[in-house]
Amino acid sequence: MPAPAISRTLAAEGAPRSGLAALCITQTTGWGVLYYALIAAVRPISDDTGWLGTYTNMTYAMAAATGTAALIAVAGRFSRGPHAR
Repeated sequence: MPAPAISRTLAAEGAPRSGLAALCITQTTGWGVLYYALIAAVRPISDDTGWLGTYTNMTYAMAAATGTAALIAVAGRFSRGPHAR
């Protein structure tokens, strides 16, 4: 009797994929809105604060980098468990 063929799919055969599709759409829409909102808000922020548009974008990039660093630190803490120091 021959061995069964190895499945090359990432998901189980017949598994529902609607959740994955919804997640993909939500992420794409969310990030698109986030970045478009920044582009649309640069001029009003610059006019209100007197900053150059470059400084407004740089501030946003620094905030995103700070958030990423904090996320990595917090995720590492959660990965070790509640009693790790």
